[in-house]
Amino acid sequence: MCGGNDMLDARAVTAALDQIVKSKFARPPEVVTCDTDVDKLVSSLSVTFSDDLKELRECTSAPPLSVTCSGLAYVGGYIAKLITDFGCESCAMLLTTSDKDQPLYALLRGQDRSGLAYPRPEFLALLNGIVTFFEKIAKHLPRTHVLEVLQLLVEPHLDVPLLNCPESVDNSHGRRSASLIADKFFRILLVNHSTRVTDDNEKRMNYTHKPSRKHFRL
Repeated sequence: MCGGNDMLDARAVTAALDQIVKSKFARPPEVVTCDTDVDKLVSSLSVTFSDDLKELRECTSAPPLSVTCSGLAYVGGYIAKLITDFGCESCAMLLTTSDKDQPLYALLRGQDRSGLAYPRPEFLALLNGIVTFFEKIAKHLPRTHVLEVLQLLVEPHLDVPLLNCPESVDNSHGRRSASLIADKFFRILLVNHSTRVTDDNEKRMNYTHKPSRKHFRL
């Protein structure tokens, strides 16, 4: 690490130790977070983003074909499969399609082992609307209770005809599907968002002193 052929170089040793201290022992300052008043925050955000929440009911056309859309179809198939597992055939028929030859499902077909569900374009339109809303509200979210805030905001606005199961008189099936979508899909979005933020904020560890290339070999 600090030189080749057992020839230690002082600059190489200093640089290596400096790097070890930076990467292994230096800890970021503690982030102080306070508990979030969930109800108050949800009420405030509902007013601020009222128009965006209303647009969720109007998402009917599938997003344009793209790599992102193919990934959305894959995730939509996963969520549709979970709803299918509820055991209600009507709920499953509302969200899935038997037309598997569309270019929209190219990624899904490549991963299919006869166990995946193919989401309807209308269902993908709803998921795409949720993604659009999430991207707008992400910077306004608190540091704590993030998933709970998102669920309380969006779930009431998922009362859309697409989820209205004819087998359910009191629309309990629709509410059940909306709850599952708000839970599972937002978990995926939060993981992707946090990973992207981490990558964007990652800083390279640079050497304080340039090591000698004569003895410092990797």
